[in-house]
Amino acid sequence: MDRSLADAIRLDVPIDASRFKRDFGPVPDLDKKLCTDAGLLPGAEGVPALPYQPKVLWKTSLGPQKYHGPSPAADSVASYVADPSSGIVAVSHSGQPLWAWPVTPGDYIDYDPVVLGELVVVSARKGKVHALSKVDGTAVWSTPLDGPFDPDADLNAGGIAVGENSSLHVGGADGKQYTLSDSGQIINRVAIAGWPSFGSAVVDEAGNLFRSPALTPRIYSIAGGATVSWVVLFPGGPQEVGGLIPGPAGSLFASVFPLKGQDQLVSLDRACGAVRWSVSGPSGCYVTGPDGKLYCIERSTNIDRILALSHAGKVVWAAELDNSGAAGPVSYVWIGPLGADGVLYATVNHSLPSDSPPGALHAYSSSSGNLLWKYPFPGEQLKGAPVLLPDGKLIVVAVAGGATPTGSYLVAIQTASPGLARSGWPRAAHDNRNTWSAQTPLP
Repeated sequence: MDRSLADAIRLDVPIDASRFKRDFGPVPDLDKKLCTDAGLLPGAEGVPALPYQPKVLWKTSLGPQKYHGPSPAADSVASYVADPSSGIVAVSHSGQPLWAWPVTPGDYIDYDPVVLGELVVVSARKGKVHALSKVDGTAVWSTPLDGPFDPDADLNAGGIAVGENSSLHVGGADGKQYTLSDSGQIINRVAIAGWPSFGSAVVDEAGNLFRSPALTPRIYSIAGGATVSWVVLFPGGPQEVGGLIPGPAGSLFASVFPLKGQDQLVSLDRACGAVRWSVSGPSGCYVTGPDGKLYCIERSTNIDRILALSHAGKVVWAAELDNSGAAGPVSYVWIGPLGADGVLYATVNHSLPSDSPPGALHAYSSSSGNLLWKYPFPGEQLKGAPVLLPDGKLIVVAVAGGATPTGSYLVAIQTASPGLARSGWPRAAHDNRNTWSAQTPLP
């Protein structure tokens, strides 16, 4: 096409419609946009936009440690990453390392760091809760839970959830649920059965705490984190109950992992613990949308799928994870975050017979389940739930080397999503600060 002609039909070239009307008389609909059906102008009205192409902004080394599990936390300045055996690392949103805090040798961090005001708070395996300055990583306070604890136990302190008045809820392996002030003082203890939950407890919009202790088939509702209001005991001896998320209309979603048979997703009434419905197959509910849909993973022998369910538990759509049938089941899948533009993100790692199983970041339409784009991380696995900032930066942890890690990285990818969706639970830990609380305002 002649360049002058191509320029003439571009919509960003001003058109003086009055001149045409003066010279040639009225021209119907000339003031409307042209070429809207010609397919020449991606993004124009009536023409589907080209698929978004994500872009890596920076990749910062976190060191040689074997990072696994905890999701990064973030505020408006930096991301805070926990490595179980090394400690906490802070990285600015431009990719510059800011500070590092080493955990006591022989101790470990198994749960997400939490941003609370000017502090970064984390629980450690030996039964302590540590608070660090966001500015430089110096220790502000360290509070031991009561105990006594088995020094060789895998977990003596569970994940942290933020309650009312900036309080901190954490479970101990001594059978107690603790509430700490933001200055580190223990202000309440509630007796519960079992070890701390493998996942954090969750707080709903009314300030009520829900916890599922590890290795026990129970869910506790603790009003205000102070008084047990009900306990649900699941019959049949399930191996684990977890994945708690406050849902719409006073519901509480939970994942039940039985010793035998399929995993189940259960919806409970938060007021009394009564089961509203259950669905076999889904093994974890991670995020909810503004329209009440919930998004979870369904695992089988060879095929893994991401599911969108209605708040009544009906399947709205299912997206099979690519290559899961040929490559075997997918491992380490994190659903979310959900963007304000309706894009649902997932980190997907395949269990391949290789020392370097590939990971990938997937982006789906939350309304249809269509895969919008996929960004591969050859030779790396993605860990934890990514952070999604208001400017569209999605920050994720990548580990190189497969079964023999050679290094960990924090990676920033530019997306088109303007931050988190305004829903009840748009990220695995509710928000970028990892508060696990529906009371926390979204940025």
